[in-house]
Amino acid sequence: MFRIYFAIIIFFIPLLPVIGQTVVTEPQRPCRGDTLEVVFCPGATVDTPSAPFFLFYLYGEEGQSESMLLKPEKQKQKYRVRFKIKEDVSSLELHIINREERIVDSTFRFIIYNHNGQPARNSLARYALAYMDEVRDSLLRRELALYPGNYPVWQMYWANQKRLKVFEEFSLKDSVRAFYKTLQKAGPKADAGLVYLLAHIHLILGNRDKYLFYLDKLTREYPVSPITSKYLSVFKVMEQYRQKQLIPRPKSGESPGLTFKGIYKRWQKCILKDYPGYPAAMKIAGENMNNPAVPEKSLIRVFKKHIQRDPDNPRPYFLLAKLYYEKLKDRATAEHYLQMARQKYINAVKPRYFAPYSRRFQKEFEQDLDLYEKYLWKTKGKPH
Repeated sequence: MFRIYFAIIIFFIPLLPVIGQTVVTEPQRPCRGDTLEVVFCPGATVDTPSAPFFLFYLYGEEGQSESMLLKPEKQKQKYRVRFKIKEDVSSLELHIINREERIVDSTFRFIIYNHNGQPARNSLARYALAYMDEVRDSLLRRELALYPGNYPVWQMYWANQKRLKVFEEFSLKDSVRAFYKTLQKAGPKADAGLVYLLAHIHLILGNRDKYLFYLDKLTREYPVSPITSKYLSVFKVMEQYRQKQLIPRPKSGESPGLTFKGIYKRWQKCILKDYPGYPAAMKIAGENMNNPAVPEKSLIRVFKKHIQRDPDNPRPYFLLAKLYYEKLKDRATAEHYLQMARQKYINAVKPRYFAPYSRRFQKEFEQDLDLYEKYLWKTKGKPH
């Protein structure tokens, strides 16, 4: 197996899932397959007029995630849940919420361990997001010492090294170029993480053609990998801001060949056609509502697929209402889905669908819902 060893000391820090006085767990070092008990002990500053919800995010080795909403059992002044950790989970996040907002400001993070006692792949990298600078650096180094083939973490490590100004003496390009040579000699087996990293390496080194080649390869060979959707979004932001020092533009008169826009559009078309139930498909469908090249039937299929997956989510109902009214000119069906969206929104545990750490997304959706109701019913009385 391909391994790269650091020529520096790896600093180990204690990593316990005990994250403050309000939450305790049993076992303290949970392993895959364990039954985990989580107990919330609200302090005097925590307002819990009704039983809270526990919103968990379960992360896998490639960064894939799913949410799990549990209503805890109350015992005296404590709230308790128990559940079995699936074998493909590498880390957990917990938010204590009610139906409208998060009621404890902290995000509680849990490292999950393998049965050999080592942190699961990607757990330390995920845990590192809670920290900055030296602590993050130490966690990322430990992740890479255990799992050097977890290729996306190398990009996180370089970014943090740059933040720490490690590259004042040796440039980022020099460090990446040396790593690339080591990688070429090792010849590791390709996966989505490696192909992404090769794209990022060539982006840093200014090799535009190779950057686009590997990006195209990533979307064609690994279209539904969580790595693909995550880092396409990152590259899209870079393209939008036209960071010329990172992504060289074609010279005057030069054929652009592959373009990011072309790669991104082809990937979106592939997702909508072949993978309507893919988690990112609903966002892609929403972005293509006004794209004449995307058939309405394809969009409807995506939205209905997501309703089947989670019938309590108000967002796909709202998008169907817009689609039926604006593109299909079917007012009656649009009104039906709009009323469904409103009812689902009223009944929803909102932080589950609109990011628990901020109410901005929830407020934006509510404003969109209000405005569209006024727009749809402007010339007609509100249906009963």
